[in-house]
Amino acid sequence: MRLYCGFMVRRTVAMARLGFRRATRVAGAPQEVLHVFVNNDIKRSHPRYRRWVLRVFGLELLLIFVLAVVAPTVLVPLLATLVAFTAFYAWRARSQWGRARGLPQGSVGVGTRPISDPDHYRNGFAAHGPIFKSNYLDLPMLCVEGIERGTRLFDEHEDQLRPAASPWNRFIPGGLVRWMDGDTHDEYRRILAGALGARLFTAVQPSIDEGIDRSCAAMAEACALDPSGAVQPFPRLIDMVFSIWADVFFGFRHDDQSTAEVLAIYDVISLERQSPDREVRRALDRLEHLIRQQHASAASAVEVRPTLLSEIERRQPDALDRPTTVRNLIYLMESSGNDVAGLLNWVLKHAVDHPEILKELGQGSVDEGPKSLANRMVSETLRLEQSEELARVVRETFTFEDQVLPAKWAVRVRVHESHRDPSIFESPNDYDPNRFLESLTPLEYAPFGVDKRACTGASLTRTIATSFITKVATGYEVVSIADGPREFSKFRHWAPSSEWRTSWTVRSP
Repeated sequence: MRLYCGFMVRRTVAMARLGFRRATRVAGAPQEVLHVFVNNDIKRSHPRYRRWVLRVFGLELLLIFVLAVVAPTVLVPLLATLVAFTAFYAWRARSQWGRARGLPQGSVGVGTRPISDPDHYRNGFAAHGPIFKSNYLDLPMLCVEGIERGTRLFDEHEDQLRPAASPWNRFIPGGLVRWMDGDTHDEYRRILAGALGARLFTAVQPSIDEGIDRSCAAMAEACALDPSGAVQPFPRLIDMVFSIWADVFFGFRHDDQSTAEVLAIYDVISLERQSPDREVRRALDRLEHLIRQQHASAASAVEVRPTLLSEIERRQPDALDRPTTVRNLIYLMESSGNDVAGLLNWVLKHAVDHPEILKELGQGSVDEGPKSLANRMVSETLRLEQSEELARVVRETFTFEDQVLPAKWAVRVRVHESHRDPSIFESPNDYDPNRFLESLTPLEYAPFGVDKRACTGASLTRTIATSFITKVATGYEVVSIADGPREFSKFRHWAPSSEWRTSWTVRSP
């Protein structure tokens, strides 16, 4: 108990120090704070950060007002301090700041550029070279260009880098598997990768097909009933993926009595909902109970249908007794569900924007090979969208390519810019699935990451994406009715506009 209390005290002090440092950075950058309030991308993607900035800036203004009334003689030194903070952070934001001690070029400030400007990283590499410093909101980061360079960085400095923290880690003993470290990560990754095999895919393919059929039919029906004749695809794609995932992960069928409760719990524990921790923990306890209940019922059935949980249990017999395993599956369903729905939204967007390709898919024979048109459409979508960066944090200061990477700074290896490298991809900004008729190396194309932290669910993601776009092409006529500029979504990916609407009609036989 004494050790635990000591740990909590040290953690609280460390968090307080970090919070103070971040607060001084925000207080010293009022012009950037204004951007936080007016930028719609920040409102969607970082509402909690926006509220925190509001509190910091509000306290700053309140302190100035109180001192002006109560102790006006103290006001001048305080304002001088704030001016000094502002001057210091403006000086620190210069491209040459830190060059004397080996830091890369680039501007470390407080602002929204990486979120509000899709070309921020591309412009940074063009101006400063393949490694430059920048910021993500008020946190300093190092941006690295190129999958090959990033892979080499990870290989050569594995011990000096750690995975980025997950916002879900406080609810998962040991943390989410992708952000685990050392032997623990290797163990859980091996079990998860083994469970995501051919036996599972064969078993869940009917569930995937049924879920896609229901969702597409519902969108066509909604268009027929709505006076506008159109629907917003993304919310319906999220519902579709989570309904399918509940079956694939845990065996909750679409028409099971408990499925609606399971999906309602995910609304409570989702990151964007930002429920109080106590409410999230209660919801997680209830969800674990439902999962164990469902698993026991399925195990007693005459014919046992494989799920991701049952496949893990084959490799880890005490899986249900390990909170780390169960909580990981719960939050893997949450994080992957949002990511896959975002990918399907982009797959549909590019397909609808190129009707000649969608028509070719609908009229051709269904080919399920790796170079089928559907697979190539998914590959091209992943090249252009969704696969954005690989994140790490520097444990201890080290040098890479003659540049100093300071301890505690974030590192972002930018996959998005690599996937638009004109030396690899001809006309890189064009949507052209036929470019994937030729093979690419993992150092040229890495939509699911690199090294041992690459996504273990790549095959499952491709399965649902190709099944979805094939169903759309062969069963429906889909056209855009309204659109707008791309947005930085609440799931912290660039996404099609929330104004995008599509009209669905059943395709004539």
